[in-house]
Amino acid sequence: MADNKILSNIKEKPYFVKGNFVLYNNDCLKVLEQIPENSVDMIFADPPYF
Repeated sequence: MADNKILSNIKEKPYFVKGNFVLYNNDCLKVLEQIPENSVDMIFADPPYF
């Protein structure tokens, strides 16, 4: 599991968790403001296409 100290700061429920990987399907601004700087290896954003 990812670092519990970091995850304990995040109020939103993860969409998927496996080993050291945690995926959130949420408003990125809501989640990112809760994550400490320099604690993320990757952010994947898939904007809607109109």
